[in-house]
Amino acid sequence: MQYFDIIVKDIADQALVRRLGYRRIFVAGKDIDVSGSLSGDPRRKMVIVSRDPGVLIRATRERRVLGIMFEGNELIAKAMMAARENGKLVMLSTEGLSGSGTGMRLSTIYKLRRMVAELRKAHVKTVLVTMAGSREMLQSRAQMIQLARFLGAAEAQSREMVSSLGDAYDN
Repeated sequence: MQYFDIIVKDIADQALVRRLGYRRIFVAGKDIDVSGSLSGDPRRKMVIVSRDPGVLIRATRERRVLGIMFEGNELIAKAMMAARENGKLVMLSTEGLSGSGTGMRLSTIYKLRRMVAELRKAHVKTVLVTMAGSREMLQSRAQMIQLARFLGAAEAQSREMVSSLGDAYDN
């Protein structure tokens, strides 16, 4: 199985990528566009981050969109179901777990656990990404798998949550 991640800044060289256990770490803005709207180069793969259900639902119908992220980790049921119906990924960012205060970290854990439970129940393809902005925020493949298990995913599903981004990118 091959593992993938998305980061915000180009901070990982190939040696670090291999040491962390990933096949590839995508850089937002370089390899994949991460945006709140569907504007931009129609040939580039993208991830849509929004609170607006209309934007997220429209994004799930676009071929170039790999998946959607719920801004503020607030799950929107209609967008979740649209992602499932259109075979898109729902991406969960772990950026609120590292480098933030205890109160923010606990809130993020609560929201992510709730989201993982709802997404599992609805059989939606889910991906865990770090969206790291610094080398200190990067997490290894093993850490991400264990984090997925901590958030409520089963063993096989936790591995899939760290590997299915590559399949979506290649299609």
